[in-house]
Order: sequence, then C-alpha cells, then structure tokens
Amino acid sequence: MVSTHKEVRQALVDHGLPFILVYPTRDQKEAYLSRFRERGCSEQFIELLGNNFYRWTNELTWQRGCTHVLLQEGEYLSDREYWIKNV
Repeated sequence: MVSTHKEVRQALVDHGLPFILVYPTRDQKEAYLSRFRERGCSEQFIELLGNNFYRWTNELTWQRGCTHVLLQEGEYLSDREYWIKNV
C-alpha cells in the first residue's frame, strides 16, 4: 500500500507499474470523518480531510492507468482483501 498523493500515482503510471486505487464513494464524507475521529486522528487532520474530501475523491475518479475500487457505505478495505489480492 502506498499514498494516493498525485505525485505517487503519477510515478506509478510513469514507470508502468500497475496499481489498484481504493477510495470511498463521494457520498461518504461524514462517515469517513466520523471514522477518523473514532480512530483518534487529530482535529487538524480531520479538518484537512473535510475541506478536501470532494476534491480528492474527484481527482481519484479521474486517475488513469489503474484499476479503481470504490468502497461502498459501511465497507472497509479488509472487505475487499480477497478481490484485491487476486486482481
């Protein structure tokens, strides 16, 4: 697993490395903010995520050169573990 920052994604594409981009659907902003609060993340981080959630999920949606996996409401990365390992 690696960061979803633009520069990391672009480096993977530039080097021809296949990758799976996993991210939540856009309608889950409040659920994700709640998850991070429950996890004990700082309010500064939660505010950053809240202010950028839609922009970041939009950027991920338009990413080319990868496989997209959208996590649905109540779903976690571990719920997709088998599928991701076998793509």
